Amino acid sequence: MASPSSADVEPSAWRGPAFRVRSEFGGSRTWRSRKSRPCDACRGRKTACIIETAPPCLFCKSRNLPCESSSRLPPRRRRRRESHDQEKLISLNATEIVEMSSHSGHSSEDGEPLTTLGDLVDEAPNTVETVHPERRSSASSPPAPVYTSPPMPIPSISPGSFSIHHESEHLELLPQSCSPSASIAVRSVSSTGTPRLSWLEGEQRTAHSIGLSGEQDTNLLASLRSIIVNEQNGVDNGVIQVFPGDPGCGEPPIHFNMVLDALPEPDRAARRDVSDSIEELVGEHGPRLVSLFFKYVHPMTYVVSKSRFLRAYYNDATSVPASLRGVIYALGANSWKRDPQCASLSPPSSYTLFQRAHWALHTETHAPNKWTLQAALLLIHERPGDNFTMETPRTWIVASKATAIAQMLGLHRDPRLWKIAPLEKSVRRKLWWAAYMADVWASLYHGNPPHIAKDSFTTSPIQIEEVLLDEDVNGDSLNFLESSFVSSDVTASARFVESVKLSRILRELLDSFYSDQAYKTTITDTKTRESKLFDIEKQLESWMLLRASCVGIMQSDDPQDYTTNAPLHLSYYAVKTLHLRALMWPSHMAAKTDPKSALRRYYDKALREFSPFVDFLDGIDSRSLNSFWGDHARSQLVLCGNFLVFLFLMAPTSDKVQETFRLLEGVHSALKRCRDMAENEEAVALLRPVLLRVETLFTQAARIMDTRDEVPI
Repeated sequence: MASPSSADVEPSAWRGPAFRVRSEFGGSRTWRSRKSRPCDACRGRKTACIIETAPPCLFCKSRNLPCESSSRLPPRRRRRRESHDQEKLISLNATEIVEMSSHSGHSSEDGEPLTTLGDLVDEAPNTVETVHPERRSSASSPPAPVYTSPPMPIPSISPGSFSIHHESEHLELLPQSCSPSASIAVRSVSSTGTPRLSWLEGEQRTAHSIGLSGEQDTNLLASLRSIIVNEQNGVDNGVIQVFPGDPGCGEPPIHFNMVLDALPEPDRAARRDVSDSIEELVGEHGPRLVSLFFKYVHPMTYVVSKSRFLRAYYNDATSVPASLRGVIYALGANSWKRDPQCASLSPPSSYTLFQRAHWALHTETHAPNKWTLQAALLLIHERPGDNFTMETPRTWIVASKATAIAQMLGLHRDPRLWKIAPLEKSVRRKLWWAAYMADVWASLYHGNPPHIAKDSFTTSPIQIEEVLLDEDVNGDSLNFLESSFVSSDVTASARFVESVKLSRILRELLDSFYSDQAYKTTITDTKTRESKLFDIEKQLESWMLLRASCVGIMQSDDPQDYTTNAPLHLSYYAVKTLHLRALMWPSHMAAKTDPKSALRRYYDKALREFSPFVDFLDGIDSRSLNSFWGDHARSQLVLCGNFLVFLFLMAPTSDKVQETFRLLEGVHSALKRCRDMAENEEAVALLRPVLLRVETLFTQAARIMDTRDEVPI
């Protein structure tokens, strides 16, 4: 018997059976429950309604809202009756997702309003679609992706868990987020009939990268639906595919685990406690501290997504993780005395805020997200105690946390081909390179190998235009900033990009010469070592010549500009130090008397090329010195100061001894001048370690010049 043609099949037959679950309200309600109706507040927000024993739910309880549920269903969007359009509404193909505009918070690129994932689920919440065999084999159109019945009891599906299985690929949609800090929007039907996916984060779910050696083979995940069903027959986590892969070009499929942030009650209580303690400590000064951070610190780091943070903070400060709020408050408190409006007020303790931010970060590592990473990157800049003359190991340890979080979020994988919003791609790239810089500079001072292996990432370099995205502030969050800090800062963006370029040169230098294995293979092969070092020298020269013109000078003429390019120039001298040190290896005492040694051959070159460092120190004015330099500047300054001590101790002749001594005197004089200009504790902490080292040398310089004894520095 011949099968009926597609024209003979009623549209209703294609839609398959539909059913509804009768629900009630008033008792306990678990995540994704179908039998218990959510309250009106959670239903309107499209978020989980969790009731432990009886109303109110956790959300209404935290906001002191009435927890009620009306029996009347909310109005739904009118469906299109054309079967073709209706199929597109519920058939999502990851390879056809249209990238969302980077500026769309509540509207699409063409101005049409975006619907939420909850709206999409409401339109067909319990429908299992089937396709007639004749329609599937029709040659007039390609096979359409459809719902398929899973080989298990259908788990509880809510707007926070929505999975679609295609013939060749699948897309796991994310839960709707109500906060501007983590919005996930899907447009039901675009002009091409394709939904749009925005962010890889949700209010109550986190996206964790699945690497090639992960729990399941990535090529298998590209073909099959993957979920984990718990004991209550609910979906514990699912998999989202953002790129199907391209074996011909060597591009693997990219998947993320969508993990529910449902922590045990002790962990949730710890989070609440540390969040409350931070807000209690800052009191009414919270907005003021945020303003100070974005005025003095943010232009020098460019780690925080300014616009998204301010929107989230304005709507609900506690929607921002406590770790990020705490460290922003702490860094803002360090700039308290610089603001005339705060002169008569007492600032909250930055030390206490840093400690609580560290604890908050610890409680958030079960479900890290981009906010958590930004907090870790900022915690690196905590000022050490006044008794620290060496770099604290905490910097290295916190940098390792930032690296681990970045890799868990998949930031080490290039998102250029992913089906996500352009702004999401740019934010991911920016945060990856911020983590990369933190890793390489933290490894430098202690001489440890970087945590990020040189062949472990594919993220492409970031451009100035990408860094500028999400920096323009508008709406009610304008109240937090002065008018001059509302728009994006091209100089700050260029400073970030140039720092990335310089850090990559440093990383090549560390990989090539400053590891035990590299030292073993290059120390005896002088010709190869010097050839590689001259290649790196050319890269440094190119960086200096081709860097953005706006970062060429250390300080602008604008008295309202509280930023400085001096830390970037100091970074250059730190890299130059390591380059010259490697060029003069092996630099032992016997090499001083050997005219053929690398030390003797390149000593004059090192002395000549590092002499401008004195001019650099002399060019630092009070406004530049008292700006935010960041934690790495302290170790960079020590590195440069110690290199001058090295040149003095390794001087091969008496003439060179006198020349290097005069150079050291110039550096010492410049450092003392800077110390007299220091107006805050951060500036003093920047100068103290290098001053102690240089002054230690001067107290014993005469004995060294007479006996050439070694002095502990």
